[in-house]
Amino acid sequence: MKLFRHWARATATVDGFGDLNRWGCSQESHDDALRQAKVSLSRAVDVIHSGGRLERYPYADRSLREEIVDTVQADDRITGMLSRNAYGSLVLNTTNVFFADIDLAETALQPRGLLQRLFGQRVPVPAVDNVVETVDRVVQSRSGLGLRLYKTAAGYRALVTSQTYEPTSSDAIQLLRDLGSDPMYVKLCQVQECFRARVSPKYWRCGAQQPPHRFPWHDDAQELAIREWEAAYHVCANRFATCRLVQTFGSESIASGVQPIVKMHDELALMGEAMLA
Repeated sequence: MKLFRHWARATATVDGFGDLNRWGCSQESHDDALRQAKVSLSRAVDVIHSGGRLERYPYADRSLREEIVDTVQADDRITGMLSRNAYGSLVLNTTNVFFADIDLAETALQPRGLLQRLFGQRVPVPAVDNVVETVDRVVQSRSGLGLRLYKTAAGYRALVTSQTYEPTSSDAIQLLRDLGSDPMYVKLCQVQECFRARVSPKYWRCGAQQPPHRFPWHDDAQELAIREWEAAYHVCANRFATCRLVQTFGSESIASGVQPIVKMHDELALMGEAMLA
């Protein structure tokens, strides 16, 4: 799971190029993150000085610059992290608890947020809302599979409860595809080595303002501004549910480590009486 607690930026001014920035990240310390940033910056400067072309680093291969808000533990290890994404929503990230994101055709041409920025393309999605039938068929074809299906503003979300999956495994990728998951979400799971589910509204859907800064904060003043924004955002966001439970399918057994994820997801994503956001 490519989420890190410590981030640092190294900057240099290169003749004939201008300002160059590189980020470093670490689970250990800010100093370690800064060391990695400096190493990355030094390599980039060497490429420029040697006359090479500085390749744009693909967003999909980067660690996500998101503040870690909380963690979920099971069997004495971290199985999930709650982070705040670039536009301020809370996202539940899991190491092996399976989430699938399934969009519908009528929303396919809307802005795609993080996924659109990561992969820069729109993809075909189901022409009609036959997701319930598809999910039922997939569950019946897999012995012992248990799944919860939720309605979201843009489609559906599936959460497998009967077993866990490695996000990069062929089994997980095949199940995502069989359920009709957004291909960009499938790719995101692979490159970020986790499953992700947004559990609080997008700010523009719930009437909140855009976050004034992006993590990591450059100074105490930026962090204070973000904390003030968070307080105002949650006043708006708490009125809106992110999804609603539609139906459960298949096995009722709950795999080890899954229940804490289900609990956090449902406590956060199902709150609010207003429309889905």
